[in-house]
Amino acid sequence: MIGCDTMFGTMVRTYRAQKGYTLSEFAAKLGVSVGYLSNLENGKNVTIKLSILEKLQDELHIDPFHSKQTEDSMFERRIERASKLLRECQQINPSYTEHFLSQFEQSLDLLREG
Repeated sequence: MIGCDTMFGTMVRTYRAQKGYTLSEFAAKLGVSVGYLSNLENGKNVTIKLSILEKLQDELHIDPFHSKQTEDSMFERRIERASKLLRECQQINPSYTEHFLSQFEQSLDLLREG
């Protein structure tokens, strides 16, 4: 058994969602209950079996031993994913992508002003 913290659970939840898994789908893939995975993601499980940790690493490509230093990398990963999705959207519907980016930029301008 290995100790876990809230940051690790947050990282698991973020990466699971980015891969498009629901809580129940991912729990089934890991071979654990939905409650167990939910508790892990919310920092309620203090320890984790090595076999579960290995499955998490394989599925999500995360390193639990560096979870406290991953806030920046999580942000970068989300930016990269958003960029990839926008490029895909641009291929499918350029006008929708332009509208989305315009709204996003306007929101950022409002945040900077406020």
